Amino acid sequence: MFTPRLLATIVLPCAVLTSVAHAQPANAIPPKQLSTEATSIYKQIQRCWKPRDAARDQKVALMVHFKPDGSLDGTPVPEEKNGTDAYQMAVADAISAVTQCQPIKLPDSGYERWKLFVFVFAPVPNR
Repeated sequence: MFTPRLLATIVLPCAVLTSVAHAQPANAIPPKQLSTEATSIYKQIQRCWKPRDAARDQKVALMVHFKPDGSLDGTPVPEEKNGTDAYQMAVADAISAVTQCQPIKLPDSGYERWKLFVFVFAPVPNR
């Protein structure tokens, strides 16, 4: 049995913040600040994510662009293409979560940091 989980990855112009260490430019944002912003956005999206049973075991990464007011700038785009019905259902559920939760409450400053997010919707084993 799996419980769905949403992971958030911030895509920056010069670096990607994930759990894996990457080289960052000298003017990079402190990880703690990025973590706080990402956590805030993650929590807002998680409240709206209601994956259907048939899609719960699928992993979907969505590229999402935000406007300065926190609304979506275009339709979120899945990073991968997969033709299975379960995957397509998972993509639809993930897009629905992001769409329903807009506008996202975002920091007043630092638009360049959060205008582009990659949200990863993934199953995790129950503990």
